[in-house]
Amino acid sequence: MDQELQQVVADWRYLRENTLAFINSLSEEELKKKLPRPGLDSFMKHFEEMCDVEQAYLDACLSGSMEFDCVQENEDYKGESSKEQIIAKMQEQDERIDKIIQEKADGKITWSEDDIKSLNSQLRNLCVHETLHIGQLIAFSYVMGIAIPEFVVEGWALS
Repeated sequence: MDQELQQVVADWRYLRENTLAFINSLSEEELKKKLPRPGLDSFMKHFEEMCDVEQAYLDACLSGSMEFDCVQENEDYKGESSKEQIIAKMQEQDERIDKIIQEKADGKITWSEDDIKSLNSQLRNLCVHETLHIGQLIAFSYVMGIAIPEFVVEGWALS
């Protein structure tokens, strides 16, 4: 694995640690508490959507074509997964990354006729998506008076 790919995978794993820190720190009640936004209006709905987007990105690494068939509309997520279910789904998708790197390191992913991404770019975009959600989780935690995990506080230099 080349150095750039190693770095993007390390970035992904760090971001996923932040997500898992949130999941593990929130109570079942907090995971399902309504957030002040439409669609993904609970922490659990965010996590469910994040899993589906990761699956779509990784499926595309294997197929060579970006499709969002497994990703629901924001308002269609139910937020009914348990901590154990959502963590297991994240771990299952994360384990696919190592296999994809071994088998498809030089692969290309077609988003559209004039947008073809490398594996590095695809995984970087996945990092951007995860970072977007982590930022939202932090903001909603502040707004709702929910404690932010110390790992996240330290990692993002939050006050």
